[in-house]
Formats: sequence, C-alpha cells, structure tokens
Amino acid sequence: MCIQADFSTDEGIYTFADKVREQCTSLRGILHNASGWLAESPTASLSHVLNAMLQIHVHAPYLLNHALEDLLRGHGHAEGDIIHFTDYVVERGSDKHIAYAASKAALDNMTRSFARKLAPEVKVNAIAPALVLFNEHDDEAYRQKALNKSLMKIAAGGERDHRSRGLHPRQLLRDRPYLCGRWRPSAGLVKTAPQENQQPGADSPTRHRAG
Repeated sequence: MCIQADFSTDEGIYTFADKVREQCTSLRGILHNASGWLAESPTASLSHVLNAMLQIHVHAPYLLNHALEDLLRGHGHAEGDIIHFTDYVVERGSDKHIAYAASKAALDNMTRSFARKLAPEVKVNAIAPALVLFNEHDDEAYRQKALNKSLMKIAAGGERDHRSRGLHPRQLLRDRPYLCGRWRPSAGLVKTAPQENQQPGADSPTRHRAG
C-alpha cells in the first residue's frame, strides 16, 4: 500500500494520518525518514529555511506520533515501534545548515520524550546517519571532501564497498525488544557503547565520538 503525502503543511500531515486510519486498523511501526536539507545563504529567506526544516523534521513526526498512537498500541509488551531518522550532525553542529541541525536535534530529543510516553507498549528509537550514499550529481571534489570527514573513507556503492552496510531498521524493530529511547549512529563516523537495558531517558551517556 502506498499513500501520497505532503508534509509541508500541518494540514497535509493530518490528511495523511486520516488516510492511514481509513486503511489500517493497526500499525506495527512508523519510520520517520522524510527529510529536507536547506542551507542558509545570502539569497535564502532565513525564516523560510527555519520553518521548512522544523515542519518536516519536527511537526511531521510530532503530529503523526500523536495521531497514530492508538494504532501502535494494543499489540503487547514492546511490540510497536517508532524510529526517527536524525543525523550525526546533531552532535557536532553545522555552520552551513544551522536550521537543519537544530531541527534534527529537536527530533533527537523527541525520541526520548516519546519513549517515555509510549513505553512499554511502543519502543521509540533513533538512527543518526552520516555519509551513506552520494547523489548522482555530486562532483569528485565534493565526494573526496566528504569522504575525508569519515573514519572509514567509504560510502555505500563506492569502489571499495561491496555491500551497503548499516544499521537496518529491522534490527531495532525485530532484534532489540529491550532497546528504547536510544540513539544509534550509522555510517562509520561515530561509535557507540550502548547500554541497552537502561531505562528510557536515563542520564548515563551511550555515545562517544570516535577518534
């Protein structure tokens, strides 16, 4: 089943939620991977950039999680899932994508709050990708500059990458029934020392920057 959606407005978000409810009586999980990537520039409207980033990265998951909450519940202990796709830039910030980084940081924080709200029926976690795959139009200079930021110096689909490897969402959905309210980086830029039996929102750090 495929449902077309427009998350650029709250009305579009609610319309999508209504369509889901019309066709589904329950949901196994929600993966929030809709994203935008606008940069600040002398010619850009800063209010537009900020509002657009908050709309797609904060309004959409916030409103959908609330609107579809009852469809995720009722399946048993830890049988529902929400996964937020954030970004490794939440940890380091960005001088060229300030609104983007701030909106992803808000999404990262919502992971912890929704984990508290929905546990133990629904697990809420986040995946924070860094460099995964280049766009077709990215030139060689940009690709090399981006690779130099990575510890592994490799991207999916590259000459040295025979298999696209990463943390697949099903590892959180199926293989981690006790993982909730956690942040999982991907793409080789950071490493984790997760404490998977920790209660959501506990104050012990679970991530450490590599290098």
